[in-house]
Amino acid sequence: MPLRLWQYQLAKLGDRGKRRHARMLSLTEGDLPGGNWRTVQSLTWRAGAFDGTTEPMKRALKSGGFTTMRHFEEKESQGILLVRIIPYTNAQDAEAELQGARRFITFQPRRGIVMGEEVLLEGFTFPDLPISWAFEQNSMEPDTSAAAKVLAGVVDNVLLLLAFTGETDSWTWPEIADIAEIQAKKIRDQST
Repeated sequence: MPLRLWQYQLAKLGDRGKRRHARMLSLTEGDLPGGNWRTVQSLTWRAGAFDGTTEPMKRALKSGGFTTMRHFEEKESQGILLVRIIPYTNAQDAEAELQGARRFITFQPRRGIVMGEEVLLEGFTFPDLPISWAFEQNSMEPDTSAAAKVLAGVVDNVLLLLAFTGETDSWTWPEIADIAEIQAKKIRDQST
């Protein structure tokens, strides 16, 4: 069922301090390397308001925390970065939600592009995210070079998702690891 505007407006209601804190956890244009980024969209809503089916999400909703999602575009490559930050009531809940976190990321590839299977990334570690998973997905079309790379991890009681889309060579895993490190540090700094 598609989300309706009134549902999103209702989900934005809640403690302003918690909403402000959630926004402070997420990357901003100024945090991203290169200085060539623009914010396409920034949304905040109560954690669990739209996916309160699991026990950790039900507890997140009850706690009154907020999910933040920011959508950035890199001006030169036109690559897209989607950041989603979901605070839980504790680290165990965030870790429990990690394996099913794929449900929080949806892609809208360019019109006419068919994406292949998701391939789980193995053999590459993210030092600042010891509890994490990553996958990549490439275009099945021989004359296109679209790709998507997704990283999910847990920092303290926060589940973070980073999704990168664009041309196949737009993002390397070391570049993604650098951005993940910046995001993880931002969460840790706000938690202290």
